[in-house]
Amino acid sequence: MSSKMQRKKPNFNEKWEEFNQNGVLVLSKFLKEDFQKLDQIEEVKDVRVFTNKDFIGLYNIIYNLCVFPKGSYPKTLYSKYVEVNTVYLNENVLPNLHDVAGTILLRKLAMHWDQHINIWTKWLGKCFNYLNQHFVKQNSLETVSQKAESLFKTQVFMSIKINVYKAIMEEFEKERDGNVVDTHSLQQTIQMIIRFGENRDNEEEDFYKELEEMYIKETSLYYSIRGPKYLKEYTCEEYLLKVLKIIDYEKDRADRYMKQSKIDKFIAIVQDELLSKNLTSLLDKPSGLNYMLENHITSQMVLLYRLYSPLQTCLKEIANRFRAFITKKGNMLVDLLEDHVSEFDQSSVVHKILDSKFVQEIITFIESYRWSSTAEAPDGMISSRGSSAAFGVMSRPQMAFKDSYFLSAFQAAFSSFLNRSVRTHTIAEVLGRSVDKVLRKGNQDHTEVQINEYIEAITNIFTYMEDKDIFIEVYRCGLARRLLDNKIASLEYEKEFIGRIKMSCGPQYTSKVEGMLTDANSEVDLVRDFLNSSQKDQIELNFEVKVLTDGHWPSFKSPPIVLPPEISNCIEVFNKFYGERNKMKHLVWSYMNGNCHVSSRLGEKQYSLILSVYQTSIIYLFNSHSELTYTEIQELLKTDDNLLKKNLLSLAVKSRYRILLKSGNPKEISPADVYKVNEGFKSRLKVVSVPVPILKETFNKERVDIDRTHSIDAAIVKIMKSRKTMTYMHLMNEVMTLLQVFKPTSVIIKSRIESLIEREYMERDSEDSQVFKYLA
Repeated sequence: MSSKMQRKKPNFNEKWEEFNQNGVLVLSKFLKEDFQKLDQIEEVKDVRVFTNKDFIGLYNIIYNLCVFPKGSYPKTLYSKYVEVNTVYLNENVLPNLHDVAGTILLRKLAMHWDQHINIWTKWLGKCFNYLNQHFVKQNSLETVSQKAESLFKTQVFMSIKINVYKAIMEEFEKERDGNVVDTHSLQQTIQMIIRFGENRDNEEEDFYKELEEMYIKETSLYYSIRGPKYLKEYTCEEYLLKVLKIIDYEKDRADRYMKQSKIDKFIAIVQDELLSKNLTSLLDKPSGLNYMLENHITSQMVLLYRLYSPLQTCLKEIANRFRAFITKKGNMLVDLLEDHVSEFDQSSVVHKILDSKFVQEIITFIESYRWSSTAEAPDGMISSRGSSAAFGVMSRPQMAFKDSYFLSAFQAAFSSFLNRSVRTHTIAEVLGRSVDKVLRKGNQDHTEVQINEYIEAITNIFTYMEDKDIFIEVYRCGLARRLLDNKIASLEYEKEFIGRIKMSCGPQYTSKVEGMLTDANSEVDLVRDFLNSSQKDQIELNFEVKVLTDGHWPSFKSPPIVLPPEISNCIEVFNKFYGERNKMKHLVWSYMNGNCHVSSRLGEKQYSLILSVYQTSIIYLFNSHSELTYTEIQELLKTDDNLLKKNLLSLAVKSRYRILLKSGNPKEISPADVYKVNEGFKSRLKVVSVPVPILKETFNKERVDIDRTHSIDAAIVKIMKSRKTMTYMHLMNEVMTLLQVFKPTSVIIKSRIESLIEREYMERDSEDSQVFKYLA
């Protein structure tokens, strides 16, 4: 018979006293006596308090008390653990923190926290590990480490937290003032507070939130005092640089001490105090925004935009000031131009404008202040772009302000003066005519690079015009003259220009000019085929034809005239050739745009005269008449009286090109004048190009108005067909939005609506006259 030996029940008080003497008091004494030594140790995790033998003895005491059957010792042990922690904190830690403040408080608090976690809690936690793994887990209690941390919070931190917060704020202020602070103690203390907040028992213990609120309050107070002080001391640029530096410092400070997720919130406080609240005073300084714009100080404007770009309300105010400045300066340019041309006759106004520096100045001005939304630039702010001085555009950086406020401001500012008129001529018309001047062959004033820059500048300006259709029509008329007179400097320039316009407003507005270029290319093949045909043998002259598509080209007035038989024969032969190839088409001849090379002996010398078709017809009459009166010439040619006078002036009055002599007043044309060939004509040139009379401009504003009417009608019908029913105001707004190349007035739109109602495209609602219905 055998029996089990029963384990003797341990005496809890004796065992606990043993643990207290050999463990708790030793650990407490170690920390207390080695205080000075530990104060110099930055890392205390590796500090060893017990030997292995001593530690095993302490561990076994707790273990044996935990595993004794049917005992309540684990619960008592947990209570004892709480008790010794409480006693230690109140007797050994808290007294060291009560009578200190500022840097010393933070330093001692950080040291005690470090010792508490890495020495006290670490070693006691090891001794109580078995209790932790079983009793604590089974009863869902705080682990011994968590309990020790919680007790430090309640027994120590909560007793001194107001002083701690104050000390932290004082350290931040000293650091902002440029003084050296104990960053390690600051970081340790704040991390401890964050840790308490994450492990809190209730919302009232969110200590980090309390710290954050105090941090925000103190930051706001600090910069609310210094902001006005900086404004008085610094120029605008110096102030902006100071703020930029402060923001960088504050970001670094928040990154080192505070939660990463709240950095933007802290920076917003600085921005509000230094930027938002001081915006008006800053911009109004003598070195403020107007100074930057007036002197094109790009670097300062970039800095201003960079700092204020997160502040939308402020950015809107800056954009409004940009708009006001640009509007004022642009209108001043137009006002000066009006003063310049006020004394000239209306018929010469456009030519005087083109002869002035206005176009160069307007390009210079707009390119100086135009910040593209598409420029590739770091942070979307600045890219380098040089411009030629040939058109008055100085080489300077171009900023890319991608904010909608700025884009709208630039649009409104440039539009305000670009859409004005000078003596009935719109700026769009003037700029359209300048294109012809630059792209015409024989322009020796500009290099290829300069012309390309001019094209880019003009097409950029085009986007701000309301009268885009007028600009396009003027360009079309100029292109027609260049093509017909063989004065195209380069087809590549024209294609580049048209391509940019096409990108801006769509192919429907460039189809005509593209068709003109197509005609110019296709006519080469047509003329070649004619010259190779059998009909060529039926004509006696070198005859060249330009066949133009009627819908592409401007309408040319060509008064009738009796042509020389040789020319009439050429026309008849070509009509037959063309009719055989194009059964469904017929030709309408425009004599106004033709010219002739006439071989003529005047006096003792043979000349080659370059004349218009009308001039040639007049000269030809003198092959069979020695003298003719004005009336006889008109009867023989059967042409327009006004046109005949202009051509006779060019042939008989201009002293340098006087091919004919006339009787009577040498400067006037009258029906009684008698004309004959000037046998005494002399010129050093063998080829004499006689100037063609200045004809009425082909650009027709009435034609533009008709096209606008069609565009408005089409827009209204398109919208109504899609929507079926619309109110007057909604229809008006959508028409305005749809029409991109001109801006019709509400009166014009209303009249077109009435016209469409009369033509039964739409009708008014029977119950509400402000509602319209589409009629299918």
